[in-house]
Amino acid sequence: MLYAYRYLLCVRTFFTASFVTTACATELATITCHNDSKIFIESVSYGRTDNVTCLAPNQEIPSCNVSIDLSWRVLPYCQGLSSCVVNGSYDGTVVPCDGNGTNYFNISYNCKTSKLETLFATDSSVAGWYAHKKASNTLL
Repeated sequence: MLYAYRYLLCVRTFFTASFVTTACATELATITCHNDSKIFIESVSYGRTDNVTCLAPNQEIPSCNVSIDLSWRVLPYCQGLSSCVVNGSYDGTVVPCDGNGTNYFNISYNCKTSKLETLFATDSSVAGWYAHKKASNTLL
């Protein structure tokens, strides 16, 4: 006697794109994810890490090269949303580079999209699907 089994497979697939946005001390930066994807903050630094970002023409190059982690300041306003606005100014008690007006936020984030697939399958198609996902390193 031959038995044929049917399976209902539910597979969640994640698609991720990585971005970096800079918000100068006097500017607003908009973080946006498209196509139903959501923002996931990786890191937020505030200060200076180079000699070119957020400098006005003919502005003296600061001799400061230090930054602090301010992820806690951005996470509540952006995490899990499709868009948010970050103010480049920071009036905290610890301000890198003596608050000389040339500090900036460097925000690294991912846009993640989740897709749920529902598949109806038999024994042979499940084996083929599993082998394909394992070979392409997309098996969750």
